[in-house]
Amino acid sequence: VLNDEMHYLRGYYYLPHGCHCRHFSAKQAAASLARCGYSVLGFGGDSIGREMLTNLHQLLSGRRRVYVDGRTLKQAVGQLPQVKVGPITLVWQQSGPQSAGPPPNLDVDAYVYSPALVTALAHGWSIECVVKVVTRELRALRAACDARQILCIFRTNSAVQHTQMLDPRLWAGASNGGLTRRTMGAAVAQLKRRASELGFAILDSHAITDAMWYGSWDGLHYTFSARVSDPHGASPFRWQWQGGASHMSTIVLLNMLCNHCHAAPSDRPPPARRTRPAAPACVA
Repeated sequence: VLNDEMHYLRGYYYLPHGCHCRHFSAKQAAASLARCGYSVLGFGGDSIGREMLTNLHQLLSGRRRVYVDGRTLKQAVGQLPQVKVGPITLVWQQSGPQSAGPPPNLDVDAYVYSPALVTALAHGWSIECVVKVVTRELRALRAACDARQILCIFRTNSAVQHTQMLDPRLWAGASNGGLTRRTMGAAVAQLKRRASELGFAILDSHAITDAMWYGSWDGLHYTFSARVSDPHGASPFRWQWQGGASHMSTIVLLNMLCNHCHAAPSDRPPPARRTRPAAPACVA
């Protein structure tokens, strides 16, 4: 159900084709992850990718309001900040164009990667350049996941909505011309094909959010942060409403994680195919 506190969506349902999508309560999600042996889940990418971590934290905690400020995770570059909720530890790896995880010192049971497409396109990268760089990242990530025998999921970027709402101050000194609904859709379509060829499980957040033009408050993000005061008098901090479409991506992620551990070996994503050497670095 795509309901959320901000009333972007009320009474809408997301129904994937070809599978049964289970809606988890907090207790059900924790129990299912425990049965599958998941104790540490890793997430990498940009601010769009961090939505998945904060959404999952909200769902597992069973609270409607989550006191997790994604910007504090962004600031901890190189420190691999962790957020613990019950028996599950969520680990964040901040990354940008031309970087992908999981890093060698990170012990995770599954890793969800959301490439920094917004940053690259907003800074004027061409679609061809973005696809070339992220494909190289995916090859490296596939090799790392195979070597460590962990589940790696490629998450597509959410659809760009309301392009005119994008804050130009976010991209000081850069061109916004490359970041549009069309360019994001074209880049995602090509990267889905590359990820499928490499044997990734694909969480298609772009398809989930594509029709939800009223589900994004700033054109990019499907969660909404609000400033509130600490009841103990400390400095104000932020918490989030999780938009219905953003929350739906997390429900699909939970289904993917649990289905993977219960699937027969023949039903799991195939191993990586042999590929040609990576292309030279692409420069914006």
